[in-house]
Amino acid sequence: LIASGAALLGRSVANLYAIDPGLDVENVTVVDVVASADVTGAERRQALAAVIAELEQLPGVTSAAASVKIPLRGGGNSFGIIVPGRQDQPSATTFFRVATRDYFETMGIQLVAGRGFDISDRAADGEIPIVINQALADQYFPGENPLGRVVEGGFQATQRIVGVVANVAEGALTDDPQPARYYLLDTAPWWGQSATLVLRSARGGQEAAMLDAMRQTVQRVAPRFAVQNTTTMSQVFAEAVGPVRQVMSLLGLMSALALIL
Repeated sequence: LIASGAALLGRSVANLYAIDPGLDVENVTVVDVVASADVTGAERRQALAAVIAELEQLPGVTSAAASVKIPLRGGGNSFGIIVPGRQDQPSATTFFRVATRDYFETMGIQLVAGRGFDISDRAADGEIPIVINQALADQYFPGENPLGRVVEGGFQATQRIVGVVANVAEGALTDDPQPARYYLLDTAPWWGQSATLVLRSARGGQEAAMLDAMRQTVQRVAPRFAVQNTTTMSQVFAEAVGPVRQVMSLLGLMSALALIL
């Protein structure tokens, strides 16, 4: 019975690992940082930009970015959404993510339509550019082209859609796709004390060296930021599978003992 249970759980774990999280988790290192309480929003943005610029110069790095939240770590951070001219739609919320320009490239999130963020993107006339995911496009603009359309809700600004990206497992690995909006750090007036730096390497096997280099770069370039945690996206993905995998390991051990006995 134990052996049968272990075999069933083994298949469950294999199925979980086969789920596409919507991003490329390989060769991405992750460093969580938090700013001192006396650091202003403008200072946080400047410090993160300086850190990212330094990280991009490291040997073997293909891109680097920062985000207020990364996939597979729980949903959170939601805004109400209004689509002008759609009064028939019920009140709803969507996830929101604040990130730097190369976030999609660094995380391996596929662009579906339009474009990602550009260095020339700026808030102008009370309007800011946003990128949405496919789930938001499907729910609020079914059968339509969402590019160029506007939505409201959050940051007290009209938001014009410039791109659509693939759905990502924002919360749990097995969650259904949830509508999400992405804001460029340079145009979003809100940014918490915490941020997550992500770095993509050209090849695997460099995780330990990259994490050490990221930690040293933060300490040197942004001394008012403290490093809270270091990991990799592969590990984040493994932790999302975690509870079932741990039970499977325990059952596997018990199965082996049962066969011996």
